[in-house]
Amino acid sequence: MDSDDAQLDLDQAPATSSSEVDDLRRQLQEAQDERDRLEEDFRRYRVRSEIIRKQKDTEITKVMDASIKFQQRSIAGDSIAGELQVRDWCNRRQNMRPRL
Repeated sequence: MDSDDAQLDLDQAPATSSSEVDDLRRQLQEAQDERDRLEEDFRRYRVRSEIIRKQKDTEITKVMDASIKFQQRSIAGDSIAGELQVRDWCNRRQNMRPRL
């Protein structure tokens, strides 16, 4: 585009007053501020969600550990068969645990 074409485009542009330009700049700034606020709100939401997920995973692990200990005590007796059942059951439960 040469300078004559650029001048033509400027001549065809609608005339805007200084107050209209200022108003458009203000609207643009408000839209950018709103976008920034929404991005920050979403970031905070993601962080909170991740913390809650990790807390739930930790709680599940604690409950599973307590269940394993309870089952160990209820299955385990003085017999060798009971001890083998406990080991087998523990191995299966550990394979089912969620990975953190």
